[in-house]
Amino acid sequence: MTSSGCPSEYEHRKATGRAGEHEPRDQLGEQVKPSMWQAVTRVADVGQRLVIDRLELMRLETRDDVLTIAKYLLLAAGTLPILLAGWIALLAGVALALSPVLPLAVSLCILGGIHAIAGGAGVYLGWSRLNAMSRLIDEPGNEETTTERLGAPSGPPTGEGAGDGSAT
Repeated sequence: MTSSGCPSEYEHRKATGRAGEHEPRDQLGEQVKPSMWQAVTRVADVGQRLVIDRLELMRLETRDDVLTIAKYLLLAAGTLPILLAGWIALLAGVALALSPVLPLAVSLCILGGIHAIAGGAGVYLGWSRLNAMSRLIDEPGNEETTTERLGAPSGPPTGEGAGDGSAT
């Protein structure tokens, strides 16, 4: 039985007495076993279909992921000008609120400086994390794996040198 509760094709043919119906037969009606070459050809065909199906699935999943990312990027790009206009209005209000205490130019410079420092720190943090991520990606010809770079154990699961064929 398959996971859906329906009998498999083999079980159905076995139950109906037609188990060997699709196998080749000789002139006397006797079942002939397929040659090694035919078996290898069948395996190659099935393997090829499996690879093609996997590639098609990967293509469809990638397409869906790209469309989802594009949708979110468009949403962010569309709302960014609204956010920017609101932020500028808020900063102008804060600068005007500080104008009785400080001259308007000084309060604008202070607010601009705070935002420049915060923005620079954000860019630095993002850039450093991006560089750290790029170092984690295995480069061709590099023997060190990502887990070794991160310091995770990469040795045998039990005991030192267990199962590696080395003499102790």
